[in-house]
Amino acid sequence: MSIDARSDADGSVSPSIRCTVQIEQLRAQLHRASPSPQTRALLRVRTISEEVQWWSLRTGRLVILDEASMAGWFELDALTVQARNAGAKVLQLRTIPTNGAVVSSLGTPAGVAER
Repeated sequence: MSIDARSDADGSVSPSIRCTVQIEQLRAQLHRASPSPQTRALLRVRTISEEVQWWSLRTGRLVILDEASMAGWFELDALTVQARNAGAKVLQLRTIPTNGAVVSSLGTPAGVAER
């Protein structure tokens, strides 16, 4: 009869060895259950794709530009064109330092609503 290196002389397995074996078995199960690096990368790509879709301009979207006077005309024009092409609306808010009222102070590129 041979004695297993993990067992005592009487053939019983010590509690510390049993615990170590159980930990290794659980670690192996966790490793098999854990997504692979490729799966994690695909999940991250899907998450980013969903975020891009969520923030994309599309029909019915309203883009509100607070402090629009801080933006340049070329940027405002580019945003307006993109919104118009997507069927979205652009609302520009400009503040004038009189009682903090939100009013429109300047003209806007074509197709932009002001308030």
